[in-house]
Amino acid sequence: MPYRTGSKPLRQIIYKKRGKHGNPPSLATIFFETRTKGGQLEGDNTNKKYNEILEASQSQPELSNIELIEKCFGTQCRQHVVCYGVGVKPTDLKPSYSSRAELNAKLCETQKENQSLRSRMDGMEAELQKN
Repeated sequence: MPYRTGSKPLRQIIYKKRGKHGNPPSLATIFFETRTKGGQLEGDNTNKKYNEILEASQSQPELSNIELIEKCFGTQCRQHVVCYGVGVKPTDLKPSYSSRAELNAKLCETQKENQSLRSRMDGMEAELQKN
């Protein structure tokens, strides 16, 4: 599968295809733009992969680009993501998880809620034993 960007960096291609302000273009667009020569995809494997990407994105539009990449190309290695070049890691594209401080705050809140529910339950049990 030939891979071409010529003298343009991948980021420039993504930016020109409306990848501004955290709104990246679709994976199919990136794949097509980085693997064309004279406006045509080269090679049978490239055409098959492009059609596979289009099929997957139309059948499951809720998938993010990284989920679509992993579905069509398999699990990505730590240093490289297909269609994004070297330097972009899979963790850069996956949604970030809550920070430790947010998780601790949520834990404290649920512990307080559990404690109040236990005290209510103990009070109800004590009332039932009196009657």
